[in-house]
Amino acid sequence: MKTAFPICQVDGSQFNDVSALKVLLNGQTSGRYIISKGRGWHGGIHFNNRIAFWAQHFQPVQAMADGELVAYRMAEEYPTTQYLETTSSYSNNFCLLRHTFQNPDNEDESYTFYSLYMHLQSQKEIQDSITAAESVSEIHYIRLTQTWYVRGNVTTTDFDTKTLMPVGTVIQLTDPSRASVTKKKAGTKFWDFLKCKVVQVGKFADNERDRVSKQSAADQKLDQEIWLSVSKYNGETAEYCLPALADVLTKQMPPWHTKNGPENNLPIVADGTVQVPELPMNIKAGEHLGYLGKYEYLKNAQGNIDQEYRVHLEVFSNDRPPEYFLKALAGGQEEHGFQVIDGSSSTGVMEPANTFFNDIRRAIDTDNDGQISENELVAFYQAATNRLEKVIAKHPSEWYFKEDELAIKYKKLIEKGREIQENKLRSYYQSEEGYQNSPYPEMIESIYSQFINHEQQRIENITWIQQIDLNVLNIESRVWHIWPLSISNIKDGERHWHEPILNPMSTNHYQSGGKCIYWGLFGDDIRKERAGAHRGLDIFAEVGTNVYACVDAEIQHTRHSNSNGNLIVLRVTDKKLVQRIWNERLDYKVHELSDRSEGTIGKDVNIDNGLRFAYMHLKSIENNPETGMPLKVGDKVTKGQIIAKSGVSGTKSDGTCAPHLHFEVSTRHQYFDSHTKINPGYFVDFKYYEQQSDSEKKWQLDISKTRYKGHIGDKKFPEDGFNG
Repeated sequence: MKTAFPICQVDGSQFNDVSALKVLLNGQTSGRYIISKGRGWHGGIHFNNRIAFWAQHFQPVQAMADGELVAYRMAEEYPTTQYLETTSSYSNNFCLLRHTFQNPDNEDESYTFYSLYMHLQSQKEIQDSITAAESVSEIHYIRLTQTWYVRGNVTTTDFDTKTLMPVGTVIQLTDPSRASVTKKKAGTKFWDFLKCKVVQVGKFADNERDRVSKQSAADQKLDQEIWLSVSKYNGETAEYCLPALADVLTKQMPPWHTKNGPENNLPIVADGTVQVPELPMNIKAGEHLGYLGKYEYLKNAQGNIDQEYRVHLEVFSNDRPPEYFLKALAGGQEEHGFQVIDGSSSTGVMEPANTFFNDIRRAIDTDNDGQISENELVAFYQAATNRLEKVIAKHPSEWYFKEDELAIKYKKLIEKGREIQENKLRSYYQSEEGYQNSPYPEMIESIYSQFINHEQQRIENITWIQQIDLNVLNIESRVWHIWPLSISNIKDGERHWHEPILNPMSTNHYQSGGKCIYWGLFGDDIRKERAGAHRGLDIFAEVGTNVYACVDAEIQHTRHSNSNGNLIVLRVTDKKLVQRIWNERLDYKVHELSDRSEGTIGKDVNIDNGLRFAYMHLKSIENNPETGMPLKVGDKVTKGQIIAKSGVSGTKSDGTCAPHLHFEVSTRHQYFDSHTKINPGYFVDFKYYEQQSDSEKKWQLDISKTRYKGHIGDKKFPEDGFNG
């Protein structure tokens, strides 16, 4: 099982570890696990636009683990509620993924759990953003595709100082319509300048002159207001140059919105009702699920409103987690440290009478087992946020509506606010009798009665479990809740595989530069009009890209040839590991393009001979971390270890416009033996052309305009024997 964090960083890269992601959560005071700001039960966590604005605008919420989408609700527009004179809108859109974790020590045992993504953005808001960006009527964020100077305030002397910003810098446009430009002379020409804000600073290349000083100056612009030149005047006419210097960052429609099951090309039902697909949709860890959705809510009974864009993330199961799953949540540690507590009878209100919250306090704070007041209980939970991550609690679900239970929780929480308000009003009177004879008690009763009714109506519109046919999908009213980010620690049960390069995708261009989206695929007829069969997969890779060992293996061979360039062959002979890698093959389907069809597995494949993985056209080989010398035949490598840098060696003497890694899988590595070759698509989870994003396609197109010279600059690998 692969896992991923629910959001990525602003530049699209993944967080290195959970601690980096928790830095964001530390900036958020509500929506925490187990106890929310409202002093009541909260079964998940929130990410909102205050701490991750990019997840609202251009970087999506991601699936946290491999699974299948089994339920969803999606509306074209947000529902609204009316309270006093206030109308508020909020997202009740969600998708529910089901995951199966196999016991790594017993293939007959598995554990089923769910991940919930609540308050996703509406279809209309996503589509409106896409349309506005395509028509260039509104641009909110851009990413620089070339270095570009920015300046200070056009109305002050700061304008005279210009700062060079590197490629990859993300800039927010203060005026998305770009109507309010300022014409200003810079150098010898006049330009239109836009007021902007730097929200992410790119990195200058290592070989950039004065890189350190330039990077330092650029870094100082983070979160600062800057002025960006976007049009250059040639005479009286302004030449618009924004498309040449930056990519527009915008949304994409989530893939699951365009299909209803793996066999049906049908749009999802977007009428605001809960849907259970007839055929569950396969979803991979890290796959695009949507964006933070709008959520307006009443702060108090007086009708004051607040707004944010958020996603509520929740992980739960009908069943108590077994020990092997707890061990996986702890990253494989035997002493997992989780406290598993049954709070089935909890009302959800944090008060001393609710034994559930006291049970947790005693479990994670064993030095204090005395009586505790309500204020002390609240203070304890505010300070115990990190320790609550290790609590797994059975509790009534927020999404399973039962009128009596809902009333108990929300009435009590609202009564807390009412009590505070009444005590404040009482302070203006000398006696209780004076207060009771005032108009306030009746007014408070009326307002809070309406407030309770409004909140119950809103919550009813968000709940969903009872709207599902339990014979089709059985989600119980009381489930075991898990801190959502803990599943990122799961290691056991993952594929015994690491991609040969990160984000692998097929190569879209000929070596001569022309577009050809099938040239680098595997198959008998894939190149029949020119070179015939192609026995590997050409994975797009800029020169110098890290190349990884896909599995725990031994180096069988290194050499250089005129056609294949520098190459490394890895060998796996451990029969148990070979079998597991073989069993974990992807659900690969032959991809037909025009009259060219892919072969799949050679007729003489026999995994009793082990598996071989060949990497070709390499630039350089890495050092063995134990010896400090270049890797050689017989050296052991581990899954995920960097073994080389990609190059263009051996491609063409006059260079190539399609830098790539040629990757082969076989059971007996011989260069001209096609009968033991296996389509790498059974192992590499790569993207075909139609699965690539627009920015990825453009990236390849831009690279195809530069011809890399073949052998030039690539030191030839020595012939280093042939071990078996």
